[in-house]
Amino acid sequence: MRTRTTAIPIFLLAITMTIVLQTPQVARADDQAPSAMARGYAAIKSKDYKAANAAFLSVAESSPDSALVPEALLRLGGLQVKDTDQAVITFDSLVQRYPDSPQAVTALHRLGALHLRAHRYDDAQSALKRAAECKASALENRGSARLQYGFLDIMKCTSADYWGRGPSGDLVRVKEQSAEAKALHLSSAIQTFKSVRSEFAGSAHPEVAAVADAALGEIYLLGHLPRLAERAYWQVLRDHANTPAALVSIAHYGLAQARYAQADPEDALRELDAALDSFATGRVCGISMPRPKMLGELYVWKVQVLVDLDRADDALSAARTGRSLVGSSPEASSSCAKLMLWESSVLEATGRKDEAQQVLRLLVNKYPKAPQAPQALNSLSWLNGGTE
Repeated sequence: MRTRTTAIPIFLLAITMTIVLQTPQVARADDQAPSAMARGYAAIKSKDYKAANAAFLSVAESSPDSALVPEALLRLGGLQVKDTDQAVITFDSLVQRYPDSPQAVTALHRLGALHLRAHRYDDAQSALKRAAECKASALENRGSARLQYGFLDIMKCTSADYWGRGPSGDLVRVKEQSAEAKALHLSSAIQTFKSVRSEFAGSAHPEVAAVADAALGEIYLLGHLPRLAERAYWQVLRDHANTPAALVSIAHYGLAQARYAQADPEDALRELDAALDSFATGRVCGISMPRPKMLGELYVWKVQVLVDLDRADDALSAARTGRSLVGSSPEASSSCAKLMLWESSVLEATGRKDEAQQVLRLLVNKYPKAPQAPQALNSLSWLNGGTE
C-alpha cells in the first residue's frame, strides 16, 4: 500500500523567522542608568533573569530621559518573549516612544516574529511593514522585512487557521478562505517578491534578490505552474552572485518538484541528489534555513521518485538513511513517519511482509500522534487479514 507525497511549501519547511537580530550599540548617558544597565548585563550573564528584568525596568521607569532607555526596553522585551502579550506591549512601547532609534528596528522585527508565533499574521505583517519603512533600518534589514512580509502572504494562503484583523480592527479568526481570497494573498506575495528582486538584483545584497526568486518559485509550484517555477529556481542558481549554500539546496529542491510535476522523474532525482549534496544550514537575510524537517522531506521525495523508477533497493536505502539523519528531531517526526510508511510499502511489494509489519508497529509505537499513524494501523490490519 503506497502513500503519495504532496507538495509542501518549501519556505514553510525551510525558514523560521528569528526573534533575535543584531543588538544595536548602547548609547552613552550621564545619569544612573549606566550602572543599572551594567547590573542587568551581569545578571543575564549569570542567568539571574529576574534581577536582569528588574534592572532594565528600573532604567525605563526611573531614567525616562536617559539615552539608554531604548536599549533597556529592548533588553526587557527580550526577557519577556515567553510571555508573548507582555513582550508585545514592551516592544510596542519602545517603537512608539523612540520610532527612529536603531532599537525600534530590532523591536519591529521581534514583534513580527512574536505575532507569527501567535498566528496573528496581519499583526506580523503590520510590524514588518513598519520595519521596512523605518528610517533607521539598514538596507539589508529592510529587504529582510519585505521578504518576511511576502512569506506571510504565502502562509495566509496555505494556513487553515490564523488570526487576522477585521474591518473594525478587531482580531478575527480565519479558518476557511475562498479561492478568491487565497488568490489575492498569492498575488500580493508575487508583487512583493518581484519588487524586492527588482530593487536588490545587482545591489550590495544580491542574496535578498535570490531569496525573492526562490519565493516566486514556491508560489508558482503552489499555483501548479512548474515551468515558471523552474525558471525562478534557475535564476537563484545562475543569476545571483555568491548564492548562499542554504539557498542553493532550496533551489535544487524546488527544481526537483518542478521536474517531477512535468513527468521527468530521472531529472527530479538528480535535483534531489543535488539538494541533499548541498544541504546546509545558515541564515540568509535574517532568516534561518533550512530546517531538519526540510531534510526529512527531501528524503521522502527521493524515496517516492525511486519507487516510481522501480528501484526498490535504492528506495529502501534512502528511507533508512533519511530516518537515521532526522529521527532525533521532534519537528521531523512527520517526515520520519512518512519514510516508515514508504519503507513498509516497499518491503510489502518485494515480498517481505514480516519486515513491513515490524516497521509499521515501530511507527505506531514511536509516533502515535503522527497523522500517518492511523494509516499504519490500517496497513497492519490489512497485512494480518484484519486481525490486528
